[in-house]
Amino acid sequence: MTNHEIWTVGIAIIILLIQSTWLFFNARKHGHNYWFWAIWGLIQAPWPTIFYLIFARKKFKRVGKAFMENLKYILIGVAVVGQIIGVILLFINVQLAIMAYVIYGIALIVLAILLIKERLKEKKEDEENDYRDY
Repeated sequence: MTNHEIWTVGIAIIILLIQSTWLFFNARKHGHNYWFWAIWGLIQAPWPTIFYLIFARKKFKRVGKAFMENLKYILIGVAVVGQIIGVILLFINVQLAIMAYVIYGIALIVLAILLIKERLKEKKEDEENDYRDY
């Protein structure tokens, strides 16, 4: 291993440990599943922190309904374009095709989460506004 590779691995380990420690203590402080966030924080960066802030802490709660509608259409567009580009790049460069498919997959996962969250919200509103006579 060269000196440059050793420094790179060392910095990556430090970043992962800092991220994991922050996720652990912050999730425990706010009553979330802290072991899950800490272990995920040790595996990769920066997605665990981003997902924690969006879904667990709901830091971006002020996002308007119109933006969420547009976000769905943007994600659908990204998924379609990512898949088309991935197919085209399979014949040119496999590594770029894999990156296009990763973007495609992430867009589909986020889109599925948004749709499930929207459906659960609608279901909760339906249960709260139940006007049937028993």
